[in-house]
Amino acid sequence: MVARRGESTNDYIARLETELEELREEVRSLRACREHGNRKSKAQLRKEYCLSEDDVLFSDDVMTFTAEYLFPRFKFLNKGWTKHDPTKPKGLSMLVK
Repeated sequence: MVARRGESTNDYIARLETELEELREEVRSLRACREHGNRKSKAQLRKEYCLSEDDVLFSDDVMTFTAEYLFPRFKFLNKGWTKHDPTKPKGLSMLVK
């Protein structure tokens, strides 16, 4: 870090201490997230994203398809493979019907 133009030494130190405390708080929150686990249940996700039962079932189908078919066969997918374009032979929209 470099002192800003016209910033006194005391102001510079105070700014650095403030930034240090912000970073410490961020580390604390990230550690707490990791310790408590950041995975959410389907019920929590459904509530958070206002998903219907059909959305949840479709999500399960997509996850199964992805885990059992897509990634075992296509581990290194082309850039932009998730964009919907029915004319692209290697796009996701051609694989999912």
